[in-house]
Amino acid sequence: MEGNKKLYYILMGAAVVLLTASYGVGFYVGRDTGYSEAKKEFEIEKKKLLKTIASLTPLSRPKPEEKVVVVNAKPEEKKSEEKKTQTEKEATTEVKTVKPETSEKKQNSAEKQAEIAKKEEKQINKPSVKTEKVSTKKNYFIQVGIFRSEVNAKKLVKKLSQKGIPATVDRWKGYYRVKTQMLTQDEAKALLKRLKEEMKLSGIVKRR
Repeated sequence: MEGNKKLYYILMGAAVVLLTASYGVGFYVGRDTGYSEAKKEFEIEKKKLLKTIASLTPLSRPKPEEKVVVVNAKPEEKKSEEKKTQTEKEATTEVKTVKPETSEKKQNSAEKQAEIAKKEEKQINKPSVKTEKVSTKKNYFIQVGIFRSEVNAKKLVKKLSQKGIPATVDRWKGYYRVKTQMLTQDEAKALLKRLKEEMKLSGIVKRR
């Protein structure tokens, strides 16, 4: 600041010296050219000096001090920390809301497995009923006896007819065979039992 003031005073003094010098020059010149022309020249020089002084005077003005604004970074850090805590809280709430769904799924799967196990146990405990196919076709007969003599074979046929059991005699491998009429398998078994009990005859059930 003090250096600028000194420069200002020096310039002002120089301007005064120049003005007086120009005035003196004009005075001497005015002798020959006249007072009016000397006055014009004096005005021109005066304007020039004023312009030079005006251009130099801003140097003497004090420069504005630049203020440095220091921004505290702590609030931003606090904001970032608050955002982190908010995101963490949201994440924890999302996890908490998801847990009940997984537990319900586990319960449902456990119930389904228990139902499947019960069904399997019921199927295992059920008694296996064997369905035997009963043949309705008359493909069976009872071979009551085999004789060398045809007369003896016919006597047996007569006894059977008296009991209501129809029978016939056929030739079989050089013998005379007595056999019943064609029956179903169940009928043949029942008739064989009857022959054993009532007539004490041992026959054989054969298939045609």
